[in-house]
Amino acid sequence: YPTDRDVEQLINYRITVTGGGRIRKAEVIRSSGDEVLDQAGVCILRRLVFVPARRNGKNVEATLTWPILVRPPT
Repeated sequence: YPTDRDVEQLINYRITVTGGGRIRKAEVIRSSGDEVLDQAGVCILRRLVFVPARRNGKNVEATLTWPILVRPPT
């Protein structure tokens, strides 16, 4: 967490999850104001595996917003 920040930050991302549950695309749609912190969230999201959306019993790609609330260490 940036040493010059002492308040929590809400960062919003738009992510596209493949039919296999992996992130195909992640982009910041509401920044914290700190590029390094924003990109750390992208890095975290790319490591996650999601339960894919389903349509008519088949996995499909889906795009959604995903907020991450970041708090300074206590």
